[in-house]
Amino acid sequence: MKGLGGLNGERRVDIQGLRGFCLVSVVFFHIWPQKFVNGYIGVDIFFLISGYLITHILSSKQCINLEGIADFYKRRFKRIIPMYALTVLATVAIAAWLFTDRLINTMRHKLPWVAAFAMNIGNLLDTKDYWTAVNEIHLFTHLWSLGLEIQFYLLVPFLLLAERLIALKTATPPFLLPLALSLVTLILFLITGPIFSFNTILTRLWQFLTAKVVSDVWKYAKASINEKSDECDDELKKIGVQDFITYGVCLALSSFVVLLGFTPDYTIDPVVLRLSALAAMSFVLIAGQKPFTRAKIFELPILTFLGDISYVAYLVHWPIIAFTKFFFDVTIFGVFEGSFVLILSLLVASALHFHLERPSLFWPFPVSTTVVIVAYALCALSFTPLLYRVRHHLFIKESVWSSESYLWNNHLDQHWKSEHKNRTLFEGCVNDTEGKHIIGKTFLQMEKNSQCIVFGNPSSNLDILLVGNSFAGFSAPHFHGLAAGRFRTLRGIIQKGCSFFQPRSIRCQQYRDAVFKLADATRPAIIIVSIRTYAPQMDPIVDNDQAIAEMKEIFDKLSTYARFVIVDDAYPAARVPSTVPTSLLKRARFNQSITDLKQDFKSYSSRFRHYFDRVKQFNHSNIIRLETGKLMFNGSDTFTWFNPHNGHSRYCDDYHLSNETFEIMKPNWKIQMDSVFESLKLSGIR
Repeated sequence: MKGLGGLNGERRVDIQGLRGFCLVSVVFFHIWPQKFVNGYIGVDIFFLISGYLITHILSSKQCINLEGIADFYKRRFKRIIPMYALTVLATVAIAAWLFTDRLINTMRHKLPWVAAFAMNIGNLLDTKDYWTAVNEIHLFTHLWSLGLEIQFYLLVPFLLLAERLIALKTATPPFLLPLALSLVTLILFLITGPIFSFNTILTRLWQFLTAKVVSDVWKYAKASINEKSDECDDELKKIGVQDFITYGVCLALSSFVVLLGFTPDYTIDPVVLRLSALAAMSFVLIAGQKPFTRAKIFELPILTFLGDISYVAYLVHWPIIAFTKFFFDVTIFGVFEGSFVLILSLLVASALHFHLERPSLFWPFPVSTTVVIVAYALCALSFTPLLYRVRHHLFIKESVWSSESYLWNNHLDQHWKSEHKNRTLFEGCVNDTEGKHIIGKTFLQMEKNSQCIVFGNPSSNLDILLVGNSFAGFSAPHFHGLAAGRFRTLRGIIQKGCSFFQPRSIRCQQYRDAVFKLADATRPAIIIVSIRTYAPQMDPIVDNDQAIAEMKEIFDKLSTYARFVIVDDAYPAARVPSTVPTSLLKRARFNQSITDLKQDFKSYSSRFRHYFDRVKQFNHSNIIRLETGKLMFNGSDTFTWFNPHNGHSRYCDDYHLSNETFEIMKPNWKIQMDSVFESLKLSGIR
């Protein structure tokens, strides 16, 4: 991502063009991830280029000593850090003006990792729970790769020093150490989990070293061949056969990688793509040491220009994407919106490149250091109450900030996660020791407040069991209120992120098995299932439909375990880049219309039609559908994502419902629950 020079001081135009291709590939992937699914390979090739150039620049020095290492770090600092710090500062300043309080808090938690060039480590150590993971807007997501580059720069002088010492002491080929490290880190990349393999230098080092290793092995092999067949080699050089073959191979490999990066809707296994692309580009980089055999496709002026601005363009493009999605409430960019973001990113990057990035290269080191310190100090102000005072005085109109709906939505936006996490499923809920004993030993890890029991009317013989995922946690207090005084026990056991009808992980299968075991042992009068639909339930029905088979199996078991099974039906979700409260807050501040924050009943019915078709195939007499989605529309053609009377959000985020929505449904829920209780009373359960 940096505009380094050539290996011997000359400017490798083809390498700059290759950087330009990588930039466009990554930016296309970030703007249209569903379309340019292989665009991420640009970052891997960036690593390859950086490793190739840096190792060759350092290897060209006759002596690698402390003074040389210090000079290397000084040059890297001047080239990378000032522009990085200023971009981070500008991003924080814009966010302070544009974002809501919750999003600013999210940004502040990331800033220490950003300042330390350790976003990759921050991602690795991030212990965020289910709630924090849902539809967040992160401004610094892209900086994980720069963290890896900096960590490579810290290692590479000592790696090359060790390489020289080993070769000197053992008289072995100098490439053995980087070759061994590449193989070990490649194996780690292949066998470790996706989060670890994606974010650590231990699993990415091979990408930085691949071109160096290939180059060194090629030089060593070529030297050995030359010693044995000087005459043949000279003849080949005269007729240029090798150069023509090399040029043809470079052209083919370059075209192959470019097509992979830009072919829409074509996916290839990530491991295969990375290995093939890095091998191909290693050959292109090494062959380009001769001007004649360089990949001419990468010498196009437009690509070399993009290569020149690639570092600053990489820094600014992601914040521009995030800010655009936030301000215009866009979740997926179309051609027009994406093109706007692309052009804006390149214009901003070009201006910064010519007016700030290039001049900064000539700043004295003390000036560069001062700029970084001041930028980081200003960013640190975001951790003080001063930021919020400035925001509320300068950016938020008093009439908006003091309005009840703004305060209500702001509180919901900031605190619903923590309040929900710290709240028991039901008021008065206690540890369900009996239920845990029934389930017995299991590898299932239950989250806090996800399994408990309420003891109600001691004269009653009616037991209720509530199961489901996070949606059950939101509906639990309302079901408790509707059943108050009419049950002996009310149990709850939920597992966030699990589709009860179609478990797709060992954790979710264990949860479903635990529910079956508990229901079979306790035989509750009522089982309430509160979930959201899972994608396969919404796919078109096919012969031997697996979704129907799995749903039938579960319905059959539940209807056997309980007198009545109440199923909380599918309901519409909002479509905003972050959350509905965030969107309402933003629109209030910038006086934007909120009339589009709604869904019509026709589109809702169409979206869930295959789910409804599946559910209609089950005719269990004791299974009752609450038809939650239909109730949300309350007989209207549209469902607004906010209460039009008071401006309160009807969603906590973009899926989970706030109390505003439950208040719409509770009257009908009460009618159906009362009917169930009356039916049970007739059979002696009361």
